[in-house]
Amino acid sequence: MKMRLFQLAPLATILLSTITVGLRQVDKAPESSLVAAVQRDMAAGKASAQDEFWKLVEQKKAPIIEKIPGNDKQVLATFVWKDNGDTKNVIVNARVNGIDPASDSRSHMRRLPGTNIWYLSHRLPIDAEILYQFFVNPPESNAGQSGPALQLAARPDPFNPIQYPDKSDPLFDPSQPWRTGSIAQMPGVPENPWLTRKSGVVTGSMHEHAFKSAFLKMANPRKIWVYTPPGEQLQKPNVLILFDGGTTYQNRIPTTAILDNLYAAHKIGHTVAIFVDNGGAARASDMNFNDAFVKFLTDELLPWVQHEYKFVADPSRTAVGGDSLCRLIGAYAALRRPDVFGKVLSQSGAFQFSNKNDADNDEPEWLARQFAQRPKSNVFFCLEVGRMEDRPEGNGGTTLLASNRHLRDVLMAKGYGVHYFEVYGDHDPVHWRRALPEALMVILGN
Repeated sequence: MKMRLFQLAPLATILLSTITVGLRQVDKAPESSLVAAVQRDMAAGKASAQDEFWKLVEQKKAPIIEKIPGNDKQVLATFVWKDNGDTKNVIVNARVNGIDPASDSRSHMRRLPGTNIWYLSHRLPIDAEILYQFFVNPPESNAGQSGPALQLAARPDPFNPIQYPDKSDPLFDPSQPWRTGSIAQMPGVPENPWLTRKSGVVTGSMHEHAFKSAFLKMANPRKIWVYTPPGEQLQKPNVLILFDGGTTYQNRIPTTAILDNLYAAHKIGHTVAIFVDNGGAARASDMNFNDAFVKFLTDELLPWVQHEYKFVADPSRTAVGGDSLCRLIGAYAALRRPDVFGKVLSQSGAFQFSNKNDADNDEPEWLARQFAQRPKSNVFFCLEVGRMEDRPEGNGGTTLLASNRHLRDVLMAKGYGVHYFEVYGDHDPVHWRRALPEALMVILGN
């Protein structure tokens, strides 16, 4: 469901700057033409202006999207909250300014004086797609602005019909509002027909296994799931290994539906997908440049799946992938064993990290240096990242976005095949599900 654009009034008619009167500052007027109209109407004594505004929001849905005159690359997105009488503060939880919204004054809504309307406007790229929540009356102390206290203040946007429940949590309860977010889609977000299983599409099969490993020290036996395509005699299929397979790529992203739809549309070849669970404490161990985990993949898991499902894995058609840290270990596995993994699928790969196991070379972006220094192999890379992932979080200030761009440049300079793309999104599954179909068509295409 796409948001309908309103026409934003010319900026010349709206007071945008803060006016200083003596030592007192007057808040700038709303940039949103609709909110500004309510302000003018209320000042003129039109008592119905507030109710008419909420009826319009209910009809057109939120956030309010308005055109910006002379700017075809951005739109004005105005988030609104209806005060039920006890609202003291509302924060829009979306890192559009690159910093934590709880500590960002620009992410705090304002109340339109004399009304129950709280609002906040952001200028966003026309192709932005954002997962967000409202923090309603969050803890006031800095110490309380994280963790359970802040989580309990989170709410989805009641005026946005595009909701995103996090069903990956085994404790998910739809009556608990903090477990559901909302998705703001700007008008330039392309239609994504692959996320919902199409009528008449034959589904593949999914089987769960508990795999006992001689290499893994944690979460052993390990849960894995094997997806096989519908109606195919397997010989040398595409093979896709996805990490965080028990949470992100099954519950947060409809990966099997995407695979079924793409296969039915002849966008990908027949594919065996192996989903590996990396939950709990095992995740940090698996993802930390872990050679034992690579051995588990190459010497145990892949041979067993081939034997069990009666196919032969061709390295040139075998991809390893995932999101964030999972992508880091995936690229590391391809670095160590390019004879097994001929393709890498990376979504928001955390390539900024150093390798704490390498005492002689513990600078940030360790993996990029390894690819620069070692002989080129025949691995093909599909790298995608969100343009909102540009905030420094340790690692010498290196951002995830910058490290992905750097790795792209290193790989291309070495002569690797690289498909690289960016979308306007943050480090979240809404971004990854948007980008996954394109990545799969690149990696698994006929």
